[in-house]
Amino acid sequence: MAKLDPDVPAPNRVREWRKRTINPVTGKTFTLKDAAPIIGIAWSHLARIEVGERDLNIYWMKRIAQAFHCAPADLLPLSMGGLTTPQRDMVNLMADLPEPNRRMIEASIESQRAFLPPP
Repeated sequence: MAKLDPDVPAPNRVREWRKRTINPVTGKTFTLKDAAPIIGIAWSHLARIEVGERDLNIYWMKRIAQAFHCAPADLLPLSMGGLTTPQRDMVNLMADLPEPNRRMIEASIESQRAFLPPP
């Protein structure tokens, strides 16, 4: 199995989420061998997904996200539209707000577009 080069960005954020999610059985973060049966995958296949030797397809994104209590999109690298934790928190907050509050925040965001450089 290929070793990850620390200077090369990870192909996805599966390893990041595995290492930040607490296993309720052990009280520690998930190892490959702990996480694999919960996801329904061989630990070696999960390891290959983490390093990009196997594709992270929609099927596995859904299963992995469910195990690590995140959104499937959170497993994507930031360069492909994945969100940081603060960004995900903002999205979730917006979804939970009453409609008038959401409209007010959307108007505030729209007012800030004038300060962005032209595309």
